[in-house]
Amino acid sequence: MRISIATLICLVIISCGQTGTPNNGQVTNEIPKRKIDKYLENIFFSKYPNYQDNEMIRDKATIELRKTIDSLYKKKYLEDVPLKIFKIKKNPHGKGAIVQFYADNQYEVDTMLSNELGFDVIGLMSEELASTLSESSDKKYFIYGHNYNRVTQPMADILVGMTYYSTVTEISTLSYSTKFKIGNFICEIDSLK
Repeated sequence: MRISIATLICLVIISCGQTGTPNNGQVTNEIPKRKIDKYLENIFFSKYPNYQDNEMIRDKATIELRKTIDSLYKKKYLEDVPLKIFKIKKNPHGKGAIVQFYADNQYEVDTMLSNELGFDVIGLMSEELASTLSESSDKKYFIYGHNYNRVTQPMADILVGMTYYSTVTEISTLSYSTKFKIGNFICEIDSLK
């Protein structure tokens, strides 16, 4: 009987050590989602699941996407989307540098909707910080900044001349992929990772 009690105590101790493990101790390979993915899933899976096959629904989804992005980008929901550098140049309109970033995650292995986002961020920063960056096509950055604002086409033309993506919000559906183009933004960069 003592062996059974000892065995029981061991089983209780082992099971108590696993109470914080997700999915009853099973290991998952799920990649953590970005902050914005919850909102994209709400639009494209819940509200407008047939946006790819119906232009009228796609137009409604585009309006919803624009409203959602406008409410989230100032709250820094784009900070965990990795960005590449398009151009680095001295700011011709003042001090510091202008660094153009763009989202290019469409061919990543995971299936997060945020990988389908297409947007530019025109980053204003010190020349010292800009000099530490690389325009290499395989280098990606997470940018952290403040004073996020949407950029219009005339403003983009004055600031940088050319952007990687259009300044408009649109959903492009091609035979091989979908791209959620959410426009262009400007911000003052505090740090990068």
